[in-house]
Amino acid sequence: MHLPPWIPGTVLTVNAVLGAVGATPVGATPVGAALTGHRRWSSLMASQAIVGGAFVAVLCCAYVPSALSICCALAAVVLVTVGELIQSLIVSPIVNDCATAASRGRYNSLSQMAFSIGDVVTPALMTTLLARGPAATWIPMAALALVDMPGIALLAGHLPAMRRRINHPSLTEPDGL
Repeated sequence: MHLPPWIPGTVLTVNAVLGAVGATPVGATPVGAALTGHRRWSSLMASQAIVGGAFVAVLCCAYVPSALSICCALAAVVLVTVGELIQSLIVSPIVNDCATAASRGRYNSLSQMAFSIGDVVTPALMTTLLARGPAATWIPMAALALVDMPGIALLAGHLPAMRRRINHPSLTEPDGL
């Protein structure tokens, strides 16, 4: 890739700042306000498309001139952060709505454990993929983000919690998505 050595630190800083600014209650940020009233499942699908676009932007960093690769890297971090913010506003409410009051703690623990497993597996997987080159890394990642979308739609057909509207948890349409 044609990136200067200061980019990794900048990317982490931008992600942290945007994440901190965006990690306020739903509706209090531009992301939260934009999601209010939308169905959870469609917003999750949008987040996957956004993250997939971020992976494509990272892939582009390897094939474009240095100045453009910096722009691609910064665009990628903004896209990933927006995707994370969308997911963070939706996943916990879905988990909580699927659980009974007595099992809510177990459901939340299991949900967090799923993310922890990813935290353990990702370094080894990404190291292996990165050793094979940018295309071998970022094309499958973008494809996985897109493959997640039909899975989200399938789950939405079975989980009423996914069909609820953001900031309107009692509104569902049982007959459709």
